[in-house]
Amino acid sequence: MTDRLNDMIFGGLMLGFGLIWTWLVWSTIPPAFDSTSVGPRAFPLGFGFILIGLSMVLLVHSAAREHDNSGLDVPTEADTSLTRRIRWGAMILVLVETCAYGFLLEKIGFLLATPLVVLAIMAINLRIRSLRLLAGMSIGLTLGCWLIFQKLMGIYLAGGSWINLW
Repeated sequence: MTDRLNDMIFGGLMLGFGLIWTWLVWSTIPPAFDSTSVGPRAFPLGFGFILIGLSMVLLVHSAAREHDNSGLDVPTEADTSLTRRIRWGAMILVLVETCAYGFLLEKIGFLLATPLVVLAIMAINLRIRSLRLLAGMSIGLTLGCWLIFQKLMGIYLAGGSWINLW
């Protein structure tokens, strides 16, 4: 199979998954209690819309890609060996970091887990070594999210089962 056909199949599957996800969220999760607050349906519904949009971009891009009669894709200038290689190490690292964040959220809560994971991602993935930048980003992102979501919007952020700062 060609890359174009693979992209079209994957885009179609993700579009179907996004549509089913959005329908299930809409039909099973209740909306907000009043029109001024964000209810439990907002974020899962937003993820469904994002998935639908990204799959549509993939489908349109793969349909617009040049194709010759030999069954092979015509490479464009953007298609190089670097962009076509799969980086398994980076994908596994992101998976481990995501699982660690979920575990830490449950055990030590949002206010401690978020700066630790942001610090680890910046130091390991991005290889940033500036202590001022590491501390500023991890503390600033955590406090910014806490102020916006917990204080302004009233959305509950996870407290830990081992350590609870609320």
